[in-house]
Amino acid sequence: MAARRDQAFAAIPDPGRARTLDDLSEGLRSLKVWAGNPSYEWITGRINKAWAAAGRPASELTKKPTVVDCFKPGRRRLNTDLVLAIVQALHPDAGYVTQWRQALRVVGGETRAASQ
Repeated sequence: MAARRDQAFAAIPDPGRARTLDDLSEGLRSLKVWAGNPSYEWITGRINKAWAAAGRPASELTKKPTVVDCFKPGRRRLNTDLVLAIVQALHPDAGYVTQWRQALRVVGGETRAASQ
């Protein structure tokens, strides 16, 4: 069982396969495992360090519970900026972050269309 799970996460998760917000949340959980399953504290720290370095005021930094919420299924919307920051923290490859940005646009557009 563990070997099968290791094989499942050997390849980096493809956000382009996501069709729903739950798919995106599942992709984030898979990416977290792929990245060595760092703690939410570690992810939050990386995000806040990057945001502070980019000039964000302390009042706009994120909190651990907000980060954790991005990984939970059943979301009605996702904070695009935060999701991309999580992806950047877990795999700082510009091309991969761009794939997530596109997936967020596609799923966000489909979610808005379905709610209208």
